Amino acid sequence: MWWPKLSLFAPPLRVAVVGAGAIGGEFALRHFGRLTGTSVVGVVDCNEAAARSLASSVGCPSFTSLREALEACDPELIYIGTPPSTHRELVEASLAADCHVLLEKPLAASGADGDAIVAAAEAAASRGVLLGLNIGMRWNEAQVRMRQLALEERAVGRLSGGSLELHFAAWPRPWQRVPWCVGRAEGGPLREVGTHFLFGLQEIFGARCVRRVRATVTYPADRRLCESGAEGELELDGLVLALRVTTDGSATEESGGGDRDELPLDGEGGG
Repeated sequence: MWWPKLSLFAPPLRVAVVGAGAIGGEFALRHFGRLTGTSVVGVVDCNEAAARSLASSVGCPSFTSLREALEACDPELIYIGTPPSTHRELVEASLAADCHVLLEKPLAASGADGDAIVAAAEAAASRGVLLGLNIGMRWNEAQVRMRQLALEERAVGRLSGGSLELHFAAWPRPWQRVPWCVGRAEGGPLREVGTHFLFGLQEIFGARCVRRVRATVTYPADRRLCESGAEGELELDGLVLALRVTTDGSATEESGGGDRDELPLDGEGGG
């Protein structure tokens, strides 16, 4: 994970947590604190009760707008764990206030918002203000070992194929049962989980390794709802990976009915 440079003897980095949902609570209560050289100084959520509840658990003030938190808490880092459609406005306001940003994936809900966030981040970087995207797959130990075996040690010979398997007993997952996560505009398994593996592939094969995506995506009759499945291919340089996504539990038998997210690679010397 990206992180501003910290000193053992420096005061803790002052953090405002924006978003009092499951992932915001996870960071506020478990990841920020003395061991990471940080201190949560405010919690922001448009739901006043949610903000107050999490802030009470942390021991800090709560706010219903980022502007209020910026004025009252003087944070140095803004953690943004809100629905994707809100990211652009929050990122731009945070960077304009010269606060570093740690942003949850996916980057944005649209290409235009994504481009705007990148442009704002590049401009802020010239002032020493940084934006990082929270993609835990970059440091996944199994993924690091896969790169070593497949590309560095060539333990399976020449790579001949593989697949990205995203199979869920149901969507949304129990801990993500909020409207935006099941909505077509912002949610769905490809955005929520596929994003992790897209970054994972780049860690294994290099930046911009996925050259083309071809897929048939299945949607429910209700046009407000996100995809229910997908089948296709991810084309890399000299390698094609199958893409398979299900959300009805039909492909979760191997995991005892639980979710199954896999990225197997096949080689001529054995998978």
